[in-house]
Amino acid sequence: MPDSGAAGAAGPAGVAGGSAPSGVAGLDASQLGYARTIVGEVRARGLPAQAAVNAISTALQESSLRMYWNPKVAGSQALAPDPSAVGADGYSVGLFQQQVNGAQFSWGSVADAMDPRTSTRMFLDRLTAIPGWQGMSVTAADQAVQRSAYPEAYARWEPTARAVVAALYPGAA
Repeated sequence: MPDSGAAGAAGPAGVAGGSAPSGVAGLDASQLGYARTIVGEVRARGLPAQAAVNAISTALQESSLRMYWNPKVAGSQALAPDPSAVGADGYSVGLFQQQVNGAQFSWGSVADAMDPRTSTRMFLDRLTAIPGWQGMSVTAADQAVQRSAYPEAYARWEPTARAVVAALYPGAA
């Protein structure tokens, strides 16, 4: 999670400047770019739109669809496109706030977690390994991947994620 004083911590509705020029669920251009990357990775794998809903709802909860770096994670600041996007939760970095700590890279390397395509692939690998994930609630599936201290928080982002996916994933149900 981002530092409570960090820019964007309030989520898409609290983004400075109001609605995105694109009008997609109130996301700004940067957030929308990351959402497009996520949807692109889902589509490249031939996964259903539900995978994009899960990934976007998770990224909204974990980082407000921002690429957060963390002062405790060496090298993360150099990989952050926005130096003001500072997170402070454990050793979490990136869109999904994936844990990278020393030699224990449970989510890959710092570079992996700070790369939107690679971090999305890592999220999707774990999501699709869960038996029955497509029939689970967004909250249950997201929690099974992330193991958050706030498991119910993902539900808050489901409507926004569905709106984003509806706009970015043509033909999605």
